[in-house]
Amino acid sequence: MSASVYTDIIKPEAFEQEFNDFLPQVEFSERNPLNTEMFFMWCMIRTFRPNLFIESGTYRGYSGTFICEALKRNDSDAKFVTIGFDLEDCMQHARHRLGPYDHATIIQGDSREVIETVGAPDTPVAFFIDGPKGRNLPALLSRIEKRFQNIVFIAIHDCEKDVSPNRKIVEGYYRNLYPLCYCDEVFQQRYAELDKSLIGRSELVDWKPFHWNGQRRKSYGTETAYAIPSNGPIGSGLSRSWVRARREFRYHVLAPIANRLRGI
Repeated sequence: MSASVYTDIIKPEAFEQEFNDFLPQVEFSERNPLNTEMFFMWCMIRTFRPNLFIESGTYRGYSGTFICEALKRNDSDAKFVTIGFDLEDCMQHARHRLGPYDHATIIQGDSREVIETVGAPDTPVAFFIDGPKGRNLPALLSRIEKRFQNIVFIAIHDCEKDVSPNRKIVEGYYRNLYPLCYCDEVFQQRYAELDKSLIGRSELVDWKPFHWNGQRRKSYGTETAYAIPSNGPIGSGLSRSWVRARREFRYHVLAPIANRLRGI
């Protein structure tokens, strides 16, 4: 099944003005998702209204600020939990940024372990995963599905179509199981004005649309994938059982063996 286009999932025009009004209040920091990605996330939160939002990969709290504000505007007493490692003293920045939000909790640790202690299994919950990535991602996805029974959506960052192993994992894990949607160049070009302030801003990466450190790329920039279980499963019970069995063997049996053989 092909991925849904964003207009099947969200109506950005309903939230464009409020996002534009809030955006200038968020301080820039390095290694952030693009503003177009955060606008897409904002629309998803405002549309699907999860009761709990869990972020894996806190860093300096940039994405967490948008998530907290969108949850606040839903006026539903939703909670936000972000989990991450204290890299480059990032937790101090995150605590400063998220301090004004009473519904925010910051936990230092490995989300693959901490996830077992967060929230109630039947809570309508959404996720933004900005780490772990690559070969470490399937373990978190598996633990999320085993723990939570009412998953609204799962967003995974760094899913560019031309360079990211995350995208292959997402499609291997969820395609033909749940609807998939992407914040990609279709959406990002329409709202590219939101990213103009980011061009040439970073001291770590020279980015502009469809370019990365001077090299032309197929992707507009970083992209976010969304699996949306709350929109209903895809296919028959038999076909879904096959997908689950195949991914269990591929990601949780074969991949660990291959990693051990490589000495990883």
